[in-house]
Amino acid sequence: MSISLSIMDILDSENYLLIRSFCAFLVGIILSQAGSFVQLVTRNILASPSTLGIDGLSVIWILLSHSLSLAFTFSWEGQFFMGGVLFVLMSFFYHKVIQNNHEHQRIIMVGLIFSLLVGAFFSLWNFLFLAFNLPFPTEILFGHFKFSQLRDVIILMVAETFIILGSLKLRREMIVFSFGKQVSRMCGLDQKVFFLFILLSSILGTFIVVNLFGSLAFLGLIFPI
Repeated sequence: MSISLSIMDILDSENYLLIRSFCAFLVGIILSQAGSFVQLVTRNILASPSTLGIDGLSVIWILLSHSLSLAFTFSWEGQFFMGGVLFVLMSFFYHKVIQNNHEHQRIIMVGLIFSLLVGAFFSLWNFLFLAFNLPFPTEILFGHFKFSQLRDVIILMVAETFIILGSLKLRREMIVFSFGKQVSRMCGLDQKVFFLFILLSSILGTFIVVNLFGSLAFLGLIFPI
């Protein structure tokens, strides 16, 4: 009885080291997979969710939803669900852009420029909030694992389970595509489904990580390394 109670106390504690460690490890795994997926599709070692502007889009969404929540009563769960739906739809858009555009370097440059604009936009937004004495969510950039909760572990585990199951399902396609697009076409690879899974995993996983722990959550990469 005492053992079961102690375990429940560990799981229910919001500041316990075990919860933080699980979250940091899962964040690192998801970001590692997202970066690898994007590099596989674009054939560029510099490509990542950050260079494609996915991090910036996540920050913009959180800023907008936070600002609207000051005027309207939006719960965190509602913002998270609506944002998840939007980023799933965005993966379809990215799928069309990357599949039909072979100039991936140009896409990366546009993503980098957008990320820089988001940084400037974030600073301006922060200044306006401070000027009007309004609460500003600084954790968007500097999220901290010490605020981890059991809820966050569950969300990250669901996302990672989706990525693992999809990777196992499409493992043959990944191996074939790694040899190049020409080889994949010769082998009859269904690039539509493959690209969609890759981008859906990368974009949705990045959105979840940024929403829970900020865009600087890449510090969690320390754990898998």
